[in-house]
Amino acid sequence: MLRKDGVDAQNVRRSRDMRLERVEDRAMRAMLRAWAVVGSFALVAPPEGCRTSQESEARSELTVPWMAVGSMSKPRTLHRATALTDGRVLVTGGHDGQSFLASVEVFDPASSTFVAAAPMKLPRDNHAAVRLASGRVLVVGGYSNGKYVADAELYDPSSDAWSAAAPMASPRLGFTATLLGSGRVLVAGGYGDNGLVASAELYDPSVDAWSLAGSLSTLRDQHVAVPLPDGRVLVTGGFDGSGAVAESEIYDPATNAWSGAGALSDARWLPAVALLSDGVVLVAGGRDATGALSSVETFDPVTRAWSKKAALAVARADATATSLPDGEVLVAGGFDGARDLATSEVFDPASDRWAAPTAMVAARHAHASAPLPSGRVLVLGGIAGTEYLATAEIASPASSAGGSGAGGSGVSEEGCGCRIGRGSTSSSTWAALSLVVACCAFGARRRGR
Repeated sequence: MLRKDGVDAQNVRRSRDMRLERVEDRAMRAMLRAWAVVGSFALVAPPEGCRTSQESEARSELTVPWMAVGSMSKPRTLHRATALTDGRVLVTGGHDGQSFLASVEVFDPASSTFVAAAPMKLPRDNHAAVRLASGRVLVVGGYSNGKYVADAELYDPSSDAWSAAAPMASPRLGFTATLLGSGRVLVAGGYGDNGLVASAELYDPSVDAWSLAGSLSTLRDQHVAVPLPDGRVLVTGGFDGSGAVAESEIYDPATNAWSGAGALSDARWLPAVALLSDGVVLVAGGRDATGALSSVETFDPVTRAWSKKAALAVARADATATSLPDGEVLVAGGFDGARDLATSEVFDPASDRWAAPTAMVAARHAHASAPLPSGRVLVLGGIAGTEYLATAEIASPASSAGGSGAGGSGVSEEGCGCRIGRGSTSSSTWAALSLVVACCAFGARRRGR
């Protein structure tokens, strides 16, 4: 495993390869260079400069204010943030720059503070955390003290207690974990003891057991997965061991099989992903062998067609994306190949436009995010330069401040960046949807890409 000071090289690689590991020692750098994708990592792109006056006006209208809130007790990256049914946010594991973390914290939006919760049984980072229909949280996989992890455990918020769950058949990190409409959890792809993993597995919480699902056609990790409105799951992007992946696949729970779903115009790993209110999937940014990307594409599950959309103002990889109550999408932080980013952008699907970048409180990538019941968005932890962050901040979109309705929140994959658009869904249903999100591989950088 490529690792130094306990830093997961896979997480580091995506973000870090772009700068050849600021926190890695010389030997680690040499290993990373040997493993790195061939190509220039002097990455891309200052903000786009040429825009029409109408675009500039639209961009100025979509800015989002950020506010610092209480810090976590420990700095952490490659952690997960999971929205609970009561509106609080569960923060699990990660790495603090020195060691893997078993510690757990809960963010209370009423007081804007973090409180300690019962620790996990196994310290880990690069794991998945999925809220189940019961309200419990499944934590599975990842990396811990030099080993790929197959172990799983369940957190019960009502008792603040963890219990062991059945392990996966294959240890892995850099995978996705998606809650299906049946209540089962689909785990797909990743990287394990023998390299890239094509297998997929299904966890059934009613019997605490895993079973094999159909295997992916394309080997990949650091990809993303999004649950579609009809119950199927889209997997796209990732890294196949030699470069970025463009091929996409759809899993159908009814047949337990995968089928092709076209290809991205720009192959990428570490993108930000959101499911829009009309069921279309938005894929923004990420990176390839040339560096960070600003390009944006959408996938229509009805036609199975990909379409180009307006580009981000700032090329960014390892950002998070959260759907807002009014159907817009907030993309926050990330890494542009030269620096960590302290800006966010808002996408308006109706006009196919991005707002001008808004300043965040702090630069960060490899962070986590979660929606809050008010429609605000919590962003926490990550890395800025060589510093591991304990800080957190909240974005307050105009739609949340303007009375979009109690509980109006864009919902997230636990810290991974996949989000579901709310549309006119009721607040109770919307809260339930927060668990129907892929645990994307945003924190899944262990092998040092």
